[in-house]
Amino acid sequence: MGELVPGNNTSDPTMEILELKHALEERTTQLHAMQESLERNTRLIALGQLVSNTMHELRGPLGAMLTSLHLVEKRVGDADPAARKGLERIHRSIRRCDDIITRLLDYSRYESLAPEPTRIDQWLRALLHVQAMPEGVSLEFDPGLGDRRGAVDRDRLQRALVHVIENAAQAIADGGKPGYIAVSTRAGGKSMEIRIADNGPGVPDECRADIFEPLFSGRSGRIGLGLPIARRIVEQHGGTIALDSHPDQGTTVIVTLPLDSEEPAGG
Repeated sequence: MGELVPGNNTSDPTMEILELKHALEERTTQLHAMQESLERNTRLIALGQLVSNTMHELRGPLGAMLTSLHLVEKRVGDADPAARKGLERIHRSIRRCDDIITRLLDYSRYESLAPEPTRIDQWLRALLHVQAMPEGVSLEFDPGLGDRRGAVDRDRLQRALVHVIENAAQAIADGGKPGYIAVSTRAGGKSMEIRIADNGPGVPDECRADIFEPLFSGRSGRIGLGLPIARRIVEQHGGTIALDSHPDQGTTVIVTLPLDSEEPAGG
């Protein structure tokens, strides 16, 4: 009977150390992501409580102010143009306060998605066709998905993209020069990208890290909730949203979402 020769069970200590290091780095990255998510959810809970109180405290007085304003407008009529302009300013301020409350509610409350298979290019073309733009700002679309589909909540995703487009349009308008917003799509395996690029003034270096944080705004006198709302909706879809921007070089917002891996069979 031949002699049994034991197999070579020795392992390379260096490889084991490298594998352990890699596993530790992955775990550390996961823990950091979990911590960031926990901190964001904690802020969201606090914001939700604030919004609930704010809604009850402010919407009542705002409604009373609006009712009283209508009575005053009827009394003044067109007899006093200066008073009429003052009343119009009050009306705009009330609408702005109401819009702030609505945006806070939109960001703080959780709505479950109702995704349905959607030909993204066709859906986007219809959405952009009816999107109102400020004077001097054009809107372009370059579809690149063909008939490829993704499962999206159309109402929620529309809200997210409109927030991004309106934010870009406002940035161009604030710059005081004509400009454009170019929306494009492209596929990459099981993912798709929706790019929203503008030739506006760009985002200052010191603002880029906080641009998706709630209540942050680089523009004086404006509440920053449009982009945080967009991020939350995109993340609900299992996607990501990123910003590529430099001062005086425009801004591109890149939304990445899951896409059906197979081309549609037609129909």
